[in-house]
Amino acid sequence: MLHTALAAVESGAPLATVTRRTPALVRRCLVARNGTEETPEGGR
Repeated sequence: MLHTALAAVESGAPLATVTRRTPALVRRCLVARNGTEETPEGGR
């Protein structure tokens, strides 16, 4: 994911957009693999 994000920025994608979307994509992948979502405070 990080490699893809870096490649997107190097290809001209706006840094702010990539920075905002990358964590959402990572979260989606983890949840899709039966991960659990936690709050920033560490709770579930």
